[in-house]
Amino acid sequence: MTAELRRGPARPVDVLAIGDTSADLFVAVPYLPGRDQKAMGRFLGTHGGGMSANFAVAAAREGAVGALASVLGDDERGRACLRELVEQGIDTTAVTTVGGANTWFCMVQLDPSGEKALTGAMTEIKVPPLEKITDQLLARAALVAPLADDVAWATEVAMRAKRQGCLVAVDLEAEAMSDGLGALRRLLRHTDLAFTNRAGLASAGYHDVDEAARILLRSGPAVAVVTLGADGAVCAAGVQRLRSRALPSKVVDSTGAGDAFSGAFASAYLRGAPLADCLRRATAMSALAVGSLGARTYTAGPELDRLAARVDITATEEEQC
Repeated sequence: MTAELRRGPARPVDVLAIGDTSADLFVAVPYLPGRDQKAMGRFLGTHGGGMSANFAVAAAREGAVGALASVLGDDERGRACLRELVEQGIDTTAVTTVGGANTWFCMVQLDPSGEKALTGAMTEIKVPPLEKITDQLLARAALVAPLADDVAWATEVAMRAKRQGCLVAVDLEAEAMSDGLGALRRLLRHTDLAFTNRAGLASAGYHDVDEAARILLRSGPAVAVVTLGADGAVCAAGVQRLRSRALPSKVVDSTGAGDAFSGAFASAYLRGAPLADCLRRATAMSALAVGSLGARTYTAGPELDRLAARVDITATEEEQC
């Protein structure tokens, strides 16, 4: 159920991300400090972030009509985030502003290799309250991607989205996976595309990527994707296993690379592209994302097509027991 859900009069939005928008403050440091260490750094600037906002922008840059449901404070950070999202072509009609609230933000330390340490500064607001996520909002979209930091909240959004006939995509980071896949059972039953990474698997107690992919698929999703950083990614669907190699890239900033991957994959999947092409375009989008400072400052266009053509994919089939 993909191409028939592409936008039309009934569903004018391809991809609706529901969750966070952050202002990311970047500092260059000579090394990422550990416990009781100090690193003197240089302020690099502030750029828009947030997993949900990043996902929506990546989907739009891959070709989808992207929309975001999120919440911002009525401060300068919130106003800057909203301006940036509009400039990036995102439908922000479901982004609300809360008077007197501070926009959620992150401090990102970058070492000379582009690797990061990120601290999220929780404020009064982060994701829309459930009462703001109406059936009418969900029914406008072909695919809905709820932020999975709060599993109970994400599960409720996913269930409502499925009742409206939407596809559902979730990106499971280490915090969401920390109680194991059993705690995610209800969410995964209402998920079509499940994304996670190596840290997420380790948090859930898995170190074998293929085993984790099998278990994810048995939990409900039609497609499970595990991103592995410089080692590429693994995509599983049925008995099909696809592996992509990461493209050689100069890493300026790894912030949001996983969001760029999952947003691009979801957009291509919704368009009805073969899984190998979804994986190629997602891998290429993440390579573009790491090449500049900030999670959404990269551009795609013809360069995305050129890089996607260079992605090496290995295909295998798993033997069924």
